Amino acid sequence: MRFYALLLSCSVLLAACNPIPDDPVTPVDPPVVPEEETVYGAIVGRVTGYNECRLQDVEISYLDQKTVSSKSGAFQFSYVALPKSGEEVEMSFKAAGYHDRTIKLSKEDFGTALKANIVENMDFYGFAVSGKVMDALGEKGVGGLRIRLGDYTVETSDDGSYSFVNGTDGCKIGPSDYRIILELEDRNVEYDVLEADFSATGTVTVPTFYSGYDVHDGVKVQKVGEMFNLLPSGTKRKSEAVQGLAIDGDEMFVFHNNGGYYCYDIARMKFLYSGDVDPDDRYGLHCNESFFGTSKFNDSSEHNLLYTAECSSDFNLYIYDINENGSTLVGKLNPPAAMPTSAYTIDPENMYLYAHNNGWVCRYRFPDFSEHTDGVYTLSESETYDWWWFEASDMMPQGSCFHDGKLYMPCGWANLQYPNYIFVFNVSDQSLWRFPMPFLPIEPEGIDYSDGWFYVAFNKSNLEVVYRFQFPEE
Repeated sequence: MRFYALLLSCSVLLAACNPIPDDPVTPVDPPVVPEEETVYGAIVGRVTGYNECRLQDVEISYLDQKTVSSKSGAFQFSYVALPKSGEEVEMSFKAAGYHDRTIKLSKEDFGTALKANIVENMDFYGFAVSGKVMDALGEKGVGGLRIRLGDYTVETSDDGSYSFVNGTDGCKIGPSDYRIILELEDRNVEYDVLEADFSATGTVTVPTFYSGYDVHDGVKVQKVGEMFNLLPSGTKRKSEAVQGLAIDGDEMFVFHNNGGYYCYDIARMKFLYSGDVDPDDRYGLHCNESFFGTSKFNDSSEHNLLYTAECSSDFNLYIYDINENGSTLVGKLNPPAAMPTSAYTIDPENMYLYAHNNGWVCRYRFPDFSEHTDGVYTLSESETYDWWWFEASDMMPQGSCFHDGKLYMPCGWANLQYPNYIFVFNVSDQSLWRFPMPFLPIEPEGIDYSDGWFYVAFNKSNLEVVYRFQFPEE
């Protein structure tokens, strides 16, 4: 009995020390979530800046792709990976003169069309403005000149260069600070840096000023510039020999012997537009003489009527309504058969038409073309008011203009037979004065007067070289 009891006690004790295990549990892996597929789409947009102007050459980055904005500020990424759900991808914008900008795009920005449309305005902080001041002949820089821009003043270095910069000197220069003033001994020269000149390129280089002057025989001479240097890159040119020059207000037109012309703002030294008065070469216009009259063709005309000559056959003077979008032939003047010439100009105060050639000057009543319905007027010898002769065997006439009782006539071919002069003929006493120009060994052409200066075009390898002259007061 005691044996069974002892056996039972041992069995209970063993059971307590070795419990019966539960059923084993098999481990379960976490659910597998399929990876989100990469979806591709496009980004298009436009970048604007100061005054909401459209910014060109802005550097734009998205993931590992880069692009730059076009002239209109537009940009495009045609095939990019879209952000995945819950993600945001940065897109950055960099442009000189503007603070860097970063935005974040999510999947929702692309919509169901898988295209994000972005219009971003950048915060402007300022540009640098630089340039160079040259001497009257455009051969070397002029150092030590003071230039003001807003509240800031700098001096030109020995080579004539100068720069207004941002940052280090605290100079913030924007499109609103547009007036540069060059301080010369006898006057200040102002130049407007227009908003159109400011872009994302960072530096605005001001075209060369025509600063300082040389004096020859009491006449001040300044080089305005080689005007083609002001043309935007890629401008198509219909250009051969430089010929006539005509000024209307602040706009200076330089004509070529094939009817082409280029218009500049001489107050700002800026190219405006170009055109052709004879696009089909119908009249063989040489444009050796060109000048503006005193009246417009109609109320919509931008300029007074333009008169320009051809000297290849009939020496006719053609009359145009010239505008930025083109020109329209509205009349023609035929010279007297006995007095052929291609050199005409107007006395706007007394309404005389002057004609000249080798050694003579004629004066006519300025024609009233309204009297001729067909727009054609033929001068007759009986209409001659005055006729003067003078000795000038070495005179090779080019252009002419009339101012303050005198006829100014650039002449010459820049050679020994026909050296360069500006002949000045005084109508009141018929005196003739020659201003020699051996220091300019290039052929003079058209001439016109504006604001105290006579502007003369010179033909130098089709570069449209323009000088201006200030004659002493008597």
